[in-house]
Amino acid sequence: METKEFNSEVDFSENNRQKRKKSIIPYQFHESILLVLWGWIMFLDYFRFYLSKEMMFSYDLRKMLAALCTVVVVAGIVYTIYFLSKRLEKLKTELGKSLLGVWISAFLCMVMVNLIQQNSIHKVVFELQHCIFMLITAIAIVLTGRLIHNRPVFYGGIFFAVLAFAASYLVLKDQLLLEAIGWLCAFVIPGHILYSKH
Repeated sequence: METKEFNSEVDFSENNRQKRKKSIIPYQFHESILLVLWGWIMFLDYFRFYLSKEMMFSYDLRKMLAALCTVVVVAGIVYTIYFLSKRLEKLKTELGKSLLGVWISAFLCMVMVNLIQQNSIHKVVFELQHCIFMLITAIAIVLTGRLIHNRPVFYGGIFFAVLAFAASYLVLKDQLLLEAIGWLCAFVIPGHILYSKH
């Protein structure tokens, strides 16, 4: 009698795990386009900042690249809003709410870091601020990878955190290059891997 009850409990928990796994896989697949989109946007933006400080671009070229990046970011925001508006039911799930909460919290933490710097030392130390921003982003990526059960994203977030620490030894220009590499490894590559599997 006890053996049957134990087996039924095991079967019930196993069925729950299978159902959860099935619900996560479609979520990963459809939202992988956002990983690819924002991974490329952030990579290109930070790499553009790095190149503009590393190489001597003309004033007109700098303005053109800045305008182009602004257009790309705005287009990315518009597409993301449209994409999520078509999947409101997923945003209402515990997983959707958790992911949204992670990234809103990360943004608010960055704002607070900026305010704390202003209040404590009355200036912004960009080399310090950027490293902290990278670390906050890394934590958000790790949590995202854990929530959607995606190992490449999870380990990409850990790598991003390592880059944040390494960036603390570098000047701002080189920090921008490291962050570009971080977005490539944490979002672009995992996003393409996930998209190609389905």
